[in-house]
Amino acid sequence: MAAANWLDGLTEKLIPTPFGLINVRAGGRVDGPAMVCQPSPITGGAMRQYQYEHFAPTHRMVPADIPVLVIAGAEAGQFPAHAVRKMADATRGNTFRVLPRTGRLAAPEDPDEAPAEVDAYLAGLSAVAA
Repeated sequence: MAAANWLDGLTEKLIPTPFGLINVRAGGRVDGPAMVCQPSPITGGAMRQYQYEHFAPTHRMVPADIPVLVIAGAEAGQFPAHAVRKMADATRGNTFRVLPRTGRLAAPEDPDEAPAEVDAYLAGLSAVAA
């Protein structure tokens, strides 16, 4: 049975990471296996709430605000760059890149630039962690 407000079942703390301090919430079954949930800016928190309510009886839930690399195609129709930018801005610390002459499927449409962006992002994380 879900709590009246699902956030009432969570404790919150900041943990140090290579990205700086990241906000982590934990709740659910204390002795259950851990399940980490990344926020979904597209669903406005509804997916995270569903995940928590569904898995909290059996799992230790850890919703985390983890920065990620978000790549948009400049020529994408269904997911235009300005909309993807809003998604990237939903979590502090995200990195946003726009690939020119690219649509919705960045990796197959730009097989040189998309992996180069990922490599540069990962190299930056390695430099921060070192």
